[in-house]
Amino acid sequence: MTGGIVLHVGTHKTGTTSLQQFLADQNAGLLADAGITYPPGLVIPNSHAELPLLAIRPERFWPARLRLPETQEPAWLSHAEAHVRDYVSRPGPEVLVFSHEDLSYLRFDDELERLRDLLGNGPVRVIVFLRDKAAFLRSYRRQLEATGFPLSTDPSSFAYVEDDSWLVDHDALLAGYRRWFGRQHVDVIDYDATMAADGSVIPAFAEQIGIDRANLPNIDQYFVNQTGSQLRLTPEQLAATRRRLKEQAS
Repeated sequence: MTGGIVLHVGTHKTGTTSLQQFLADQNAGLLADAGITYPPGLVIPNSHAELPLLAIRPERFWPARLRLPETQEPAWLSHAEAHVRDYVSRPGPEVLVFSHEDLSYLRFDDELERLRDLLGNGPVRVIVFLRDKAAFLRSYRRQLEATGFPLSTDPSSFAYVEDDSWLVDHDALLAGYRRWFGRQHVDVIDYDATMAADGSVIPAFAEQIGIDRANLPNIDQYFVNQTGSQLRLTPEQLAATRRRLKEQAS
């Protein structure tokens, strides 16, 4: 593909952390050779948490907002918006790839409208990996427990994991992105089939962005965050992240 943006919205527990690490590692090599840029993130360099933090309604909470209250400060939000707009406004034929699983939390039109506006007027392709619902809920529950977030009985919560959880309302997720980015621009990949065929989501995603799987390096190392515990920051890591966020807003 030539030009435009590829927006990977997760979902959670579909190999996203491994994919993000791969993209970051290959940014200056494989991706650059294919005319693709994976911009650095502001919160965590390997992913783009600033997108959901900017787009999702301020009264909604999930781990990133709960851990990092600095991301609700107007100064940080202004800095984050400028960071994103700087990348999407740069001229040239490069493809920009953005990725964050928290983008799968977007459900309201005002949220999707903000995201669409952030990404500019150019073409955007949305890629969504969907997993068997029961398997997802089991894995997501384990991730919440591993990262220290208690399960919730509130059906609107990010930590509500009963069978009727909004998190597995795939129709609502896809409908929103199709409304704002165009049905023809939203691609859905079956996570379970991809894992059964390749043992990784990386080859399927690489093909989506125009990279032949025959050109991929060894990807055996990219199996991270399988339990979810990698997302639990140590006190030192959390303190360092919060210092960086404050510096960004200054």
